[in-house]
Amino acid sequence: MMKVYKDWFSQNPVLNMGFMIGATTLRKAVGADDRYSPATSEQVGMMEPLLEENLHEGALGLSFGLEYAPGTSRDELFRLAQVVSRFKHRFISIHVRYDGRRSPEAVAEAIEISRRSGVRVQVSHLGSMTAFGHSSEAIRMIEQARREGVDVTFDVYPYYAFAARIGSAVFDPGFEQRLGKGLESLEVSTGRFKGVPLTAELFARAREEDPDAYVIAHVMNPEEVDLCLLHKDSAIASDAVLRGDEGHPRAAGTFPRGIGILRKAGLSWPEAVRHATSRPAEMIWHRGGRIIEGANAELVVIDPDSYEDRGRFGAPLTAPGGVKWVVLNGVIVVEGGEIVGPSSGRILLGE
Repeated sequence: MMKVYKDWFSQNPVLNMGFMIGATTLRKAVGADDRYSPATSEQVGMMEPLLEENLHEGALGLSFGLEYAPGTSRDELFRLAQVVSRFKHRFISIHVRYDGRRSPEAVAEAIEISRRSGVRVQVSHLGSMTAFGHSSEAIRMIEQARREGVDVTFDVYPYYAFAARIGSAVFDPGFEQRLGKGLESLEVSTGRFKGVPLTAELFARAREEDPDAYVIAHVMNPEEVDLCLLHKDSAIASDAVLRGDEGHPRAAGTFPRGIGILRKAGLSWPEAVRHATSRPAEMIWHRGGRIIEGANAELVVIDPDSYEDRGRFGAPLTAPGGVKWVVLNGVIVVEGGEIVGPSSGRILLGE
């Protein structure tokens, strides 16, 4: 897996890119294809050396999408976490098992993985999982775990709507009760049913006939997402999936939007920018994210008066305003808001 990634992206990648090994990819590689069923002990035994091999190849860690593979067992989680624990400076990211009212239970599971394995665990997009009345509780749980020496962190994307495939387990029966929202909150953004208001009949048809279509779910409590984002230990992350020019504006606008929210809340420029630069770099033991002697020249030069997210759900890839220059590994790749330079990215590998 990592060898394929490295070969694929070794030809002048546009960005600095690091890769994690997906637990679902491991499951599929050993025949554990049913997302609702646990992998057998024998299948987990086959996953373990696959994971180890890819960590040796430089994967930054292991990524679980538990809400999308709800059959994943605790045994599978902890056995794979033990493999990661044998490597220095690797981590586990977890899209937790439940959002909505059961999200505290899911956050507790993520904390327990870190506690038992000793591996750093990063809870992915905390706000989108807990912003249904449970964000304060989730943050308290993480803070308490950190006081107890558990290495658990989290990231947040600064939007109040998430995106997922309509055929995924996220939209299995009961999701309306879980999230406290109905079909009127869903917007199909790709595929055959794009832009069509969903009735119960159309929703069922779309899941059956176009399961890979992306749905934007406008369901989160804005105040709770902002609460997670404003926490001193949070990192801004996009959670974006590119699909042509369709989808969620987080693909292009996450960082100006997140920094803008932090600035409006009263943070200084250095404090706000830290959430998008040095804080996420620290989470993966990367020297980047700072302007210091000896570091790679990775710079974004902005006009603070016009730096803003200009994307919207109808035009998600609209470039942000106020970006004057981007310097990547010492090469100017954006000037005057336009891409001008050659690809100068690098592949980031775990030590």
